[in-house]
This record gives sequence, structure tokens and C-alpha cells, in this order.
Amino acid sequence: MSAPAPSIASEPGGRAVLDEAIGFAKDALEAGHELPPFVVTKEFGDCQVESLGEGGLEGARTRMEELGRSAGTVGHFALTHLGPMDRGETAIFVELGRLGGVESEVFVQRFRPRRGLF
Repeated sequence: MSAPAPSIASEPGGRAVLDEAIGFAKDALEAGHELPPFVVTKEFGDCQVESLGEGGLEGARTRMEELGRSAGTVGHFALTHLGPMDRGETAIFVELGRLGGVESEVFVQRFRPRRGLF
């Protein structure tokens, strides 16, 4: 029996990309900005955010597939987009993967705008 593969999010670079994607989306939503799909990548340096507004979700998925096929590159990426939820909440969807890898993990973070002081 073989051991299960470690989670992409448990890897330091994977966690950094996941945190950056969720943080960027929350900051934009709290500021009231439109947020088209975007991709966050991390190789050896800081995370980079690439907005894919013109191509929409299909363009973002195409970019994600390109990153998944990029051979020989060490790093992580996350495709991030929004969706509606109940009671005025927004879902932040993050598809996290390794550059050059075919597997990905999907995370959903609920976002509800702050109301008042509390």
C-alpha cells in the first residue's frame, strides 16, 4: 500500500500562493473593486498576480493549462475567480497546482462584506 501524496497546499510555496490568492481577492472585494479571474504564480521569488479580465474564466483556464504544461519549472500557481453564495456572500474559488504538474486542488473561501463597526 502506498502513502497518499502530500497536499499541494501543505508545501511552503503552495501555501504562499494560496494565501496570496485569497488575500488579493479579499482586499479587492473589501475595497469594492470588480475582480476578474486572475492567476497567482510563485517560482523562486515573490508571488506575481496576472489579471485575466479580457479572456474571462475561459482565458484563465487556458492560462492555468499552460502553466500546468510548463515543464522543468519549480513553483506553484493558483487560478482564482468569484461566484455567488447565499445571504449576500461571495465565494472565492482557488484552484491550486504545481507548475509542470497535472494535479490541482480546489479551495473555497466565503467572503461577506463587513457591516458597521463590528
